[in-house]
Amino acid sequence: MPAHKNIAVIIGAGLLQVNLIKEAKKRYKVIVIDQNNKAPGARLADIFFLISTRDTSAIINSLKPFKKEIALCAVSGTDMTPTVAAVNEEFNLPGINKKQSLVLSNKGKMRHFCLKNNIDQPNFIVTKKKEEAYQWAKNSSHPHGFVIKPTQNMGARGVMLLRSVNDLSFAFEYAAFYSHEKEIILEEYLPADEYSVDALVFEGKSFVTGFADRVIEIKENRYFIETGHTMPSRAGKKIWDAVNICMQNFADSLSKLSKRPYHGALKADLRLYNNKIYIGEMAGRLSGGYMSTHTYPFASGNNLMSAYLDILENKVPSFIKKNKNNAYKKVCIERAIVSPVGRLEKFDMGPSIISKDENKLKKKFVHYKKKDLIFPLKNNIGKLANFIITSKTRDSAEKFWKNINKNIKYSVTLPIFENKAIRQEARKKFNKKFCKVCCVCNGINCASSVPGMGGLKDGSLFKKNIESFNRIKIIEKKPVKNIRKEKINLSCEMFGQTFSAPVFCAPITGAVTNLGGCIAEWDLGIEIAEGALLSNVLPFFGDGASEDKYHISLSVIEQTKAGLPVFKPRKNNNDIIKRIKEAEKINSLAWGIDIDAVKLKTLEIKHIETSKKNLADLKILAKSSSLPFVVKGISSKKEADMAADSGAYALVIGNHGGRVSNLLPDTVSLVEELAFYIRQKHPDIKILADGGVRSGGDIFKLLALGANAVLIGRPVAIAAVGLGRIGVHSLLQNYISQLTEAMKKTGVSDVQQINRDHIRLG
Repeated sequence: MPAHKNIAVIIGAGLLQVNLIKEAKKRYKVIVIDQNNKAPGARLADIFFLISTRDTSAIINSLKPFKKEIALCAVSGTDMTPTVAAVNEEFNLPGINKKQSLVLSNKGKMRHFCLKNNIDQPNFIVTKKKEEAYQWAKNSSHPHGFVIKPTQNMGARGVMLLRSVNDLSFAFEYAAFYSHEKEIILEEYLPADEYSVDALVFEGKSFVTGFADRVIEIKENRYFIETGHTMPSRAGKKIWDAVNICMQNFADSLSKLSKRPYHGALKADLRLYNNKIYIGEMAGRLSGGYMSTHTYPFASGNNLMSAYLDILENKVPSFIKKNKNNAYKKVCIERAIVSPVGRLEKFDMGPSIISKDENKLKKKFVHYKKKDLIFPLKNNIGKLANFIITSKTRDSAEKFWKNINKNIKYSVTLPIFENKAIRQEARKKFNKKFCKVCCVCNGINCASSVPGMGGLKDGSLFKKNIESFNRIKIIEKKPVKNIRKEKINLSCEMFGQTFSAPVFCAPITGAVTNLGGCIAEWDLGIEIAEGALLSNVLPFFGDGASEDKYHISLSVIEQTKAGLPVFKPRKNNNDIIKRIKEAEKINSLAWGIDIDAVKLKTLEIKHIETSKKNLADLKILAKSSSLPFVVKGISSKKEADMAADSGAYALVIGNHGGRVSNLLPDTVSLVEELAFYIRQKHPDIKILADGGVRSGGDIFKLLALGANAVLIGRPVAIAAVGLGRIGVHSLLQNYISQLTEAMKKTGVSDVQQINRDHIRLG
């Protein structure tokens, strides 16, 4: 290597790049590139460029002044090989090239590459079309379900286990949401032992270094979370040999691809299924998850970062020359702690856990500081802490980990954010063409109509819904001294269950159509459901315009064991009955029908035929199931009578948030007119009100007009986008707190006592 080649370029400054940067600094002046100047590796750089690691043009331009000095470009533990390859080709550096990097960074291209080269892997399809994925899955006879993943992602983002083809209704969009090209892989799930493998490849010859057993947990029955690995693997010689053959075959195929020997690193996730090694994933880098940076060096005594640099300097590392790349001196395990959702209040290791025997805690990484928010774990990013432990035996290492886990004391509380803070977070994520997240969600500054978050046409009814609450005044009395907060009863009985307050979540769908794709449909549903559960209130779920979207609602209900689906008034009653029967199978509390969604614009766009349901229709639907049901969208006495006569358990008075017709009365006028009538004529039926509620005071007013409970729509969706389930829970708690204050000011100690005597109509 020429003497003037004295610069190493490292792409990425994250935690798993730190050891590579440190090792490179022993040999070179180091340029580090990352979009985060606060990343731990940034401060170690001799020269730091604040550039996106995917912006190859900007990176190359920034490096051109150093062209004659750059010796190598490298990455470890993160999928930035296309950037490395682009730099390599631009500056004629050793290592991976563009052709090879495409295969090793795009999981779809990797699958097709394996297929072409007869390398064992699961059966799969790569597509951007949901219908193609459906058809492929329907034709599969595989008994264990499927895995869906984006073709380009890191940290298992967007990866999900599908138990049946019906899960594609939400899983396809979920995976595509995390894919830059909106392309996914659907493959047959192989329930099997899993291994992580590192290899260094010198001029086409593969040398397996790290070989570990992976610890994979399936969280919430859907997400693959790696909670650790153990090195060396307990696999026998036959499997070790098969792994070595697999890695060499892949390296040989890469060499054929670009007509030059592959040179650099390979990282693989492998599965042992039916006594055969299958490739789960292959990447052109060293592994993440602390394996290449920590567990392999501690277990073997070999410095893999140094060896990787040797390879890029066209040298065979000394331990490989001595055939000691698979010689392990100790057992080393990595284990992670997955935290509940909330704010970290304390993390304490407790009394000394460093024993006097051969066990050693080599490293610990706590990824949150006090008061940080911890969100639900749906991929490998966001664990509370990771620990690296060495020992002479596997059993003693595991025993030591159990001792550590037992002694760690940490606490997480569930924070309540003010509505202003929720909106601030939502503004960062919303597409302003769909929602500007105004200080007051009142339809005045709506950036869209329908589809979108606004109202129909000029949004006049949406605006009236909000304004209508202003003409009602709550009559405050001198506070009764003996009414304390803990003495106020807000509990609400509905569907045989007791909820903490009469404040429910309205059915919301259309994460792409109405929310502009700022959140995946599955995430929208699950975060609303979990937020409602945290507040012990009832979530409703819509079925949307797409034929298969109702599966999302049912899957969320099945997973969380909470909520009820509300179906669109499709023209064919059998289509609705099919959905009702599926709701029965998952033990839904009830089902509902949106009778006011006839001619809803989003349905018309998807060419979904609807029909105005009459009493005979509702009776047919009612007889199809023993579940109680709700009729939503009541805007006249005739519709109220029809719903009651059909046997409905509850009805929802409302105008669909001003999204169907601007000729209907506003929410307050509807409830004012209909609630008393319904109460007199149909005393046993439950009354819910929906539309325009923006405070606990608004809830109080609707309850005073005769509603048993109130539904909240747009604010809940905004909260889910902003802070997920924490945001939804916070919003609901804020409304409930405001309702409590209104009750205290009027001298009401039980929510059931609220009536028209407590308000004045303007």
